Amino acid sequence: MIHHFAIDGVSWRILLEDLSLLGGDADAALPANSLPYREWSLLLAAAGAAGSRRCEEAVWRSQLSGAVSLPCDGVIGVDENRLCDAAAVSGQLDAVSTGGLVRSGLVYHGGIDDVFLAALGLSLGEWSRSRYGHDLGDPVIALEGHGREGEVDVGRTLGWFTSVFPVRLEVGDLVGCAGSDLGRAIMRVKECLRALPDKGLGYGILRYLDEASGLSDPGLFSPEVVFNYLGRFDHEGVGSGGWRFEGTEFVASGDDPLRRRLHLLEINALIDSDGALRFSIGYCQLAHCQDAIADLARRFEAQLVGLIDHCLEAPLPYCHTPSDYPLARIDQAGLEALFDRYPDLEDLVPLTGLQEGLVFESTALAEGAADPYHVQLVVHLEGSLDVAALGRAWAGLISRHEVLRLVVAPPSVASGHGVIRGSAVSGFLVKPPVDIADIDDAVELLQSADRAAGFDLNDGPLIRATVMPLGAGRHVLLLSNHHLVLDGWSLPVLFEELSVLYGSERDGSVPDLGRVFSWRDHLEWLGSRDRASAEAYWGRHLAPVVAPSRLLLAPPGSPGTGMGERLITLDEALSRTLEAFARQHGLTPATVLQGLYGLLLARLSGQDEIVIGSVRSGRSSLRPGLDRALGLFIETLPLYLSLSGDVGLVEWLRGQQSEQADQEAHGHLGLTSIQGLSGFSGSALFEALFVYENYPIEGAGGSFADLEVSEIVGVDGTHYPIA
Repeated sequence: MIHHFAIDGVSWRILLEDLSLLGGDADAALPANSLPYREWSLLLAAAGAAGSRRCEEAVWRSQLSGAVSLPCDGVIGVDENRLCDAAAVSGQLDAVSTGGLVRSGLVYHGGIDDVFLAALGLSLGEWSRSRYGHDLGDPVIALEGHGREGEVDVGRTLGWFTSVFPVRLEVGDLVGCAGSDLGRAIMRVKECLRALPDKGLGYGILRYLDEASGLSDPGLFSPEVVFNYLGRFDHEGVGSGGWRFEGTEFVASGDDPLRRRLHLLEINALIDSDGALRFSIGYCQLAHCQDAIADLARRFEAQLVGLIDHCLEAPLPYCHTPSDYPLARIDQAGLEALFDRYPDLEDLVPLTGLQEGLVFESTALAEGAADPYHVQLVVHLEGSLDVAALGRAWAGLISRHEVLRLVVAPPSVASGHGVIRGSAVSGFLVKPPVDIADIDDAVELLQSADRAAGFDLNDGPLIRATVMPLGAGRHVLLLSNHHLVLDGWSLPVLFEELSVLYGSERDGSVPDLGRVFSWRDHLEWLGSRDRASAEAYWGRHLAPVVAPSRLLLAPPGSPGTGMGERLITLDEALSRTLEAFARQHGLTPATVLQGLYGLLLARLSGQDEIVIGSVRSGRSSLRPGLDRALGLFIETLPLYLSLSGDVGLVEWLRGQQSEQADQEAHGHLGLTSIQGLSGFSGSALFEALFVYENYPIEGAGGSFADLEVSEIVGVDGTHYPIA
């Protein structure tokens, strides 16, 4: 026997598990303890004293706002709602229906609580309106939770953690509904519950532990109905000790009959060891007659059955809600519009700042203009290529990496978002041989056709593989993608994984590729960064900039169209000298080349300060697995360079290198946001871009599974005037 003041229902399960283990083996090792209850209590008190939950006040006020009191058969004061005048009415569902109830919670990608509370809200509204002619609106109830939320682990701590918090059940306009509106009721309740921070933990802190909180007002509305789902009570013990629950409920010793009850209606539900739902509705006999509560119990049962039938027999065509996509900003109507267009929608994610910029540049092109962000990688293969196996390998690669199935959501529906498609077209094409004797001309024709096809950013795919035989055991593999799904670092990783998958398809082995680094995980990481600190840094870095940097260079002698390229190769001796200079002064070759690039542009433009764009890999060594990830992780960041003063070249380069090291922690903000801080959001901050690529991809040699790679050539571009 233990007083409820000491432990809650979850604690009983922990206690019986430990007793069962020790009953079977007195020397058994018990699971590790979690945070002691005393420390948890002190943390709650500290949170209240510090006011750390006051940011939640608006949320809880919205739950209580406009709450309507329950209709009663008799009017009583709060002090008259005593235990001695309490009674209860019970109800139940059979095991078959209860099994359906458990499955119903999954239909709308939620849980059993969503169905319980939808049924409760609908039945309360119907009962109040039909029996009393009283409109409850959106019923406001108190919901009991286990209270073990938060950042610390109390999963195996004994104590009374129970939380109680208000929930507005937004189903008032659906009372008496049927058909598809039953699904709407579940979806609304699900969204309401998921919008509450930490499952209600903060409400109790604000109400009882923070005297300065507006929620500590004793005159604030207190819900008159409380609901508590206790879970499933199984008789089976753990281990051989034989400790178990006896019966289907806790049995308490006598309580003070004059103790004041906190709610007019107390609804407790559990699933017994036979798999049947049992619930009871406790009430005050001075406020409600038994017939009224029995009527409510019957309506609650009927609503549960109706919701179960709806979920299992005729659910809505779209069972997802916005909270299923926590990274996105979208409402239910927008989400359903996306499902209309993308029935295979797997995830909805925000585009990064760089991705949004690339989308803008690609969609703003003049008709017929070449897209600078259409990337091509031409691979010449020699040997016996199994084209069918390569196609399967390509499909496996697309399935493995969610970012390769990304398309851009229509801006009219979900601006700034990307859709991860579940069954997107793989983009694997096989071309017949071209009747052209010159292989280079045949490959150029293939590349031209690929560029002309372009990419449909909204429907995808945004990456494809094209195979064309060249005769005599030779094939060309053209990998093309839009830059918004892959950066240059990703290409060698993609090529290596495709090689492994192809080899496995050829010999029937299981590929060993390791864990996938999820693009969604990267987006979550970006969202968790300190935005205020980044904004402060970029504000300081760009403070000296008085106008966007414009290149005042002489116009070309013979103007052309599209993108041009000038290739300059340093001889071996000069390359070694450059590397030695960098090592001698504690610099990287990238810093030296970038500094010389900026210095040259500034002098040719006759300026003593300049801003250039510097592309970083965005792949921190502190994030394990990022070096093997596919996606667009690079960051294009502005670098302000001042040429005034008496600083020597080496010191100037060191300052630049140090500044770039500082920028690494703040690059997550994205160029669009950074540019807005400069005060020149309507105009590009710079016209020159510097990219230092140190990943091996081009050239000859190497292999692709059992094939020889005779040549690899990459083609990409940029919209900047010079890079």
